[in-house]
Amino acid sequence: MNAVDSILNGAPPPVVELIPHRAPMLFVDALVTATEQAATCSFGVTAKTACMRGGRLSAIYALEAMAQAAAVHLGALARWRGEPQCGGYLVGVRDVVLACPGFVPGDALAIEVRRTFGSDRLASYDCRVGRGGVDVATATVNVLRHPA
Repeated sequence: MNAVDSILNGAPPPVVELIPHRAPMLFVDALVTATEQAATCSFGVTAKTACMRGGRLSAIYALEAMAQAAAVHLGALARWRGEPQCGGYLVGVRDVVLACPGFVPGDALAIEVRRTFGSDRLASYDCRVGRGGVDVATATVNVLRHPA
């Protein structure tokens, strides 16, 4: 993504201004980049991350991070267009690949989402979670946004 395509006016807004999720069930720390079709978010796993078991966050939570990153993208689009913020639902996942057993404190995750189908109300996103430049989870997620 380049700055010309960005839908962000200046610094990215805090994630909590774009989605209804709150700690401890927030699996996206920051919006890094956003265009009309895609977004990149970050998440740093800590010892206090929700759902840790035995010092590890199961890889299945990568799906939640992907869904939240898609929601962040939709929230950023709404803000860019001057529309009200609203919640939504994860309505489906497919083609899930979890290439690691999980995540440990100190892991820095990059979550990339790209809208491949749909509208701002019902959309499908190709998603990937990277750790250290290597994809550790991929999936397609379908999200439904509440009407404004």
